[in-house]
Amino acid sequence: MLFFRFCDHLFVSLHKIHGNLYFFYMEAKELIQQIKEKAFKGTDLTGLASMSDEERREFLLQQTERLLSTRENRDVIRWMTGQFIDHCEVKDDNPILDCFTLDLKDGIGWDSEEEEVIARFTVRLAYFAYCMNLACGEYFNTTRYLGINAEYEDITVHDEFWITNGELVNWVKTTPYRRVATGVVSEMINVAGQEAEPKNSAEYDYYYGFFNAVLVDLSDIAQCNDFFIVGIETLEEAERHRQLATQKGLDRECASIVDALCGTLMNDYPEDMVACAKELQQLADSLLQPIDALTMDNIKQGRWVHSTLNACKPVFKKYGIEFKTYRQNISMNYLQDWLHLKYNAKMYGTQF
Repeated sequence: MLFFRFCDHLFVSLHKIHGNLYFFYMEAKELIQQIKEKAFKGTDLTGLASMSDEERREFLLQQTERLLSTRENRDVIRWMTGQFIDHCEVKDDNPILDCFTLDLKDGIGWDSEEEEVIARFTVRLAYFAYCMNLACGEYFNTTRYLGINAEYEDITVHDEFWITNGELVNWVKTTPYRRVATGVVSEMINVAGQEAEPKNSAEYDYYYGFFNAVLVDLSDIAQCNDFFIVGIETLEEAERHRQLATQKGLDRECASIVDALCGTLMNDYPEDMVACAKELQQLADSLLQPIDALTMDNIKQGRWVHSTLNACKPVFKKYGIEFKTYRQNISMNYLQDWLHLKYNAKMYGTQF
C-alpha cells in the first residue's frame, strides 16, 4: 500500500535533494508535458493556479470522469499511473517524486507557481483516476478528493468507506459523475471484503461473488448505474444482516458460525443454528484457551482444527446436522475456516 501512503503524505513537506537540478527540471518538465498531451488533449490548465481548493477538486472529478469514459482514455490512466509507480512501489527514477519523502522533489526550480501547481495536480489526478478504475485495491482520502468526511481524516479506512457512512453514500447517490461513483462503490466493496476476510468466510464469499457476478464497462453509463445499484444493495443487505446479529445478542464470531452452519450469509439466524453455534463456540474456546500462544504454529494449527472438528461431532448430531462428505460441503468448509481464523487470532494476538 505504498502508493496509498505516498498519496496521503504527498503534499505535506519538502526535502532537499542533491544532483543536477537543471537535469531534474528538464526531465520533470518533459514528463509533465507528456501527461498534458496524453491526459488532457489540449485542455487549458493555465487557470489551475488561481482556482480555489473546491474548484480544483471539481476540475479533478471532471477530468477523472472523462478519463474513465473510454477504453482509450483508461489506457491513458494506466500509462499515467505507470510514470509514478512500478509494482506498487514509487519509481526511484521518477523526475517529479522523491521516493524517500513521497512528495514533489524539492529544488527542481519550477519556472512559476502555475507550473508547480500543474505538476501537483497531475500526480493527484494519476492516483485518483487509478483508484477509480475499478477494483485496484487502493484507497483515497475522501476529504481531499470528494470534499466530504472531514471527521474521518484520522480514522481507519474501514470507517471512511463503510456503508453506514451516510455522507459518502449520499455523495455517490447524488453526484453527476457516475463513473466516479461506480469506482467509489467498488472501493466500498473492497473494504467490506477485506474486513470480512479474517472473520467470516461466508461474508467474504458474498462480496467475492459480487465481483465475479457483476461486470461493468465504464464506457456505458447504464452499466455504471446498474453496478452502483447492485453494489449499494449488496452492502446494505450485509449491514442489515450484521445488525440482526447484534439485535439477537450475537458477537462477531458467533454470527459467523451461524453463517457457516447455514452455508450462506443470507439467513435470518434460525434459533437452532444460533443454539448450535453458541455450543460450538464454547467448545472451541475450551479447547483453545489452555494453549500457550508462544507454542502455536501453522503445523499445530491443522492438527488442532482437525481434532476440534472431531470434538464437535456430538454437537452436530445433537442438532441434527449431517455432513455426508466433509470435503465437498460448503458449511464444513466454512466451519474449518472459522477454526483456522480462530487459531490465527490467538496465535497473532488479534481480536476475532
